[in-house]
Amino acid sequence: MSTIYITTFTPESKANAQRFQEECKLFLEAECLLSISDKEWDQNSIRTKLDKSDVLVVVIDENIRLNDKGLSDRIRFELVTAIHLDLMIVPILVDDAQLPNRSPNAPGTFKTLQNAKSYKLRSPYWSEDIHELLDDIQSELDFRKEVEDKLSRSSDPNFLGLGDEEGKPLKPHGLGLEFSSALELRRIIESERHNLDQARRKGDRDAEKKSLSVLGLTFSQMGQTQQAIHYFKEQLAIAREMNDLEEQCSLLANLGDACAVSGNIDNARGYYQEQLMLADSEGFSAHIASSFNGLGFVYVKSENIPKAIECYFKSLELYKRLEDHEKILELLVGIGLNHQKLGDLKQAAEFLEQAGVEARYLENRKEEAQICVDLAELYIQLGQDEKVMSVLTRAEDIFKHQSAKWAHSWKNKITTIKKGLNKRNI
Repeated sequence: MSTIYITTFTPESKANAQRFQEECKLFLEAECLLSISDKEWDQNSIRTKLDKSDVLVVVIDENIRLNDKGLSDRIRFELVTAIHLDLMIVPILVDDAQLPNRSPNAPGTFKTLQNAKSYKLRSPYWSEDIHELLDDIQSELDFRKEVEDKLSRSSDPNFLGLGDEEGKPLKPHGLGLEFSSALELRRIIESERHNLDQARRKGDRDAEKKSLSVLGLTFSQMGQTQQAIHYFKEQLAIAREMNDLEEQCSLLANLGDACAVSGNIDNARGYYQEQLMLADSEGFSAHIASSFNGLGFVYVKSENIPKAIECYFKSLELYKRLEDHEKILELLVGIGLNHQKLGDLKQAAEFLEQAGVEARYLENRKEEAQICVDLAELYIQLGQDEKVMSVLTRAEDIFKHQSAKWAHSWKNKITTIKKGLNKRNI
């Protein structure tokens, strides 16, 4: 489960923050932590809450006239902590709220707030605006989770011999935050730093590389991406020394993912391009596909959507040859939604239709239902009303067997679409 930390500038913003909080709980099934007052705030308490969070959301109401001197000590501390933890930072501007123009002399925390992608939530169109925001947050969280999974898989061999607090063997997946406590992760770091020193004293490059891999993975699991990058770079240097080309490709992908998660898009692009060149020269099809996928994400973040689609399509064709249906589904959805961003609704619908077929093949009912709802909205915009009820009925059939909180939000979305369709046809 993801954790979202929501902060506000004044107690008067509490109502909007709580409304957003409820939507997050329903749609994202997320734990939400609310910070609404500057009175008696405690640094240790805030640090502890942010340390287990994935996103910092800053709710800004229209009655707040924001400037770089208007950040309270509490919010400044929250932003600084979130930056150090590489959290996703999301400013929400309610109604007529605005961030002031960028200033080169503004403090770093204020620049971070200005440079983050902000979202408008208009009171009369709240349900419409909130879904775009929550979809983007979910996409980013999914990407970060995918990075964690990839890192776990790529480093499996290096966890042989590690144990938990009781001395039992620790499985690779046990390093995920949902399985391992922060205490276990810190214990692993302490142990592996000792092993790393020992390996370097002995000149044992294999053992050194193993410890670097464990440290890089563990820090990435803790959300300390910059530390992870440091150790992955050192591991990459040894892999180059040993001329292990496939491991180099994997590490370049890890570094690209870690940089992308931390917002360093230029460095991420460089690592993915280097991975592509090496993988292409050696004919590593899976790594070529991975590098194009990573580059697609970089171009999305750079708001170059046509180039992103081009990279995603190249990745898709390769994953089709490899018969990796999970990646095929992911890319079909991504290509469809990016065509929608360009206003190319017909192409968006075509790719989402293919994604629906793939979701059924994988028996991924949740993804299939969500694709059906997205298709319903596209069909309405395309004037293809006869197709709307078909996909909505399919979605309802799936959702009626779901009691999870996330399903309620989608059921409400279906009701809203039907009401809008009925009004249009009256």
